[in-house]
Amino acid sequence: MTLLHKTDEYFRKRLIWQATKHNLPAAYSFLYDDLPEATKTYLAAQIDMESAGIPVLFFTTPSQEWTLLCTRQLIGYNQGVYVLPLKEITFITSKKRTSQLAGDSRLPKGEWHELEVKDQQEQIFLFHAHKGGEFFALWNLLLMMRRFNQE
Repeated sequence: MTLLHKTDEYFRKRLIWQATKHNLPAAYSFLYDDLPEATKTYLAAQIDMESAGIPVLFFTTPSQEWTLLCTRQLIGYNQGVYVLPLKEITFITSKKRTSQLAGDSRLPKGEWHELEVKDQQEQIFLFHAHKGGEFFALWNLLLMMRRFNQE
């Protein structure tokens, strides 16, 4: 099936199937359809739902950053909302340092909670998920969607 024939519904089902393989939803990750109506209303007011495609998974952190994975866009919040079309993702890695002021102080792998995602213009976006399995699940889901968009 070529990318032209893959629909938002196809991607939604694929994301949910892959998420269950990574034990999602979990403590800080949720299927969008299972979110309370108040949360869905809040998210709908923050983003252009038509451009985003179908919202599928919502990741949050104890410090209230969040990431919404949709079938066409990745949307993040950290002191403001930012959007990255999935087809523009060129590179994904973890933010391993505790802060730029900390020099070469690296976080242990189990503490990683920020993904650095680079777009075609080399701009870096930070997306958040709770540390551990939820973080690595988001990373793997994005890698899958990146592969789909390269076909």
